[in-house]
Amino acid sequence: MKTLAAGPTSGATEQPVNPAALSKLAESACAVILTNPDRKSREMGLAPGARIRMQRNRRHDHAVVVAVGDARFFISRTLAARIVLDAM
Repeated sequence: MKTLAAGPTSGATEQPVNPAALSKLAESACAVILTNPDRKSREMGLAPGARIRMQRNRRHDHAVVVAVGDARFFISRTLAARIVLDAM
């Protein structure tokens, strides 16, 4: 989902409505990656535009588990906090 937001001098621009960090995604929820600053994880398939599903996100764990297609990834909470998503 996108919305138009008027800027003070630049006119209307597109901005995501509900951007959130991967670390905040609920279990079984799906989302699309907007940005990922980590080159290695982008090359493994966690690139912008990829559809992901949260498999496990428990506060006491040091990592989250996400699914991208048939692959499963353990992502550290530090990196997960830097990956920005757009809810589907």
